[in-house]
Amino acid sequence: MLRVTAIDRGEIERRRLQAEAFYARHGRPDEDMLADHELFIQGKMERDEYEEYLAWKHAPGVVHEDVDMSKLEQAIFAGGCFWCIQEAFDCVRGVVVTEVGYTGGHLAHPRYEDVHRGEGGHVEAVRVSFDPEIVGYAALLDVYWHQIDPLQRDGQFADIGPAYRSIIFVLDDAQRHLAELSRRRLEQSGRLAGPVVTEIRSAGPFYPAEAEHQHYYRRHAGRYQRYKEMSRRQERLSDIWGRSVDEEE
Repeated sequence: MLRVTAIDRGEIERRRLQAEAFYARHGRPDEDMLADHELFIQGKMERDEYEEYLAWKHAPGVVHEDVDMSKLEQAIFAGGCFWCIQEAFDCVRGVVVTEVGYTGGHLAHPRYEDVHRGEGGHVEAVRVSFDPEIVGYAALLDVYWHQIDPLQRDGQFADIGPAYRSIIFVLDDAQRHLAELSRRRLEQSGRLAGPVVTEIRSAGPFYPAEAEHQHYYRRHAGRYQRYKEMSRRQERLSDIWGRSVDEEE
């Protein structure tokens, strides 16, 4: 997934100095920033992508207002490429934090390579932290259904394999009730051409993915858009759910 550029020791040192200068201006970096700086320094991220990321990271309005994290609730959804599912939930009012990761399997602390080799039984998923006073779990379920193909058993869209299965991971009985009700209503709506194959399971341990995958759609916008076009994800979603407002515009 990463493009490696052949660079000499001098270029590595220049890149390291650029990163250190950035730290000096903006203070201690968070984990995502550290990971991206290191990718850039080692030649695994192009300079234009790196500078685009820095511009986004410190753009006005990017940082969320302070919220009482103790009041937030969580939901976990798997629906194919976790970059795409994260993008969808980041756009929902009332969603405060999203995190991509791996869950549903038995291997502790899996890596991306483990999951996509089929080791451990995990799927790509997104953990959503939301303010229930602004958005409810039922509304998040509606967002989720409209981002997946509920009829596809072998993955999602062009992403084929066990790691891309669609699964709703419920954290308690109330979520299970709403998820099952939502799935039943969808099955009975007559809108779909076949049975819903999306599973509903009890949530287990959730392992955050590597920093390079967090908010990938924002940090590597060009590469992400090329991936989405290749996957034909939006075309299939339009076939199932109809054209979105964005498409019509």
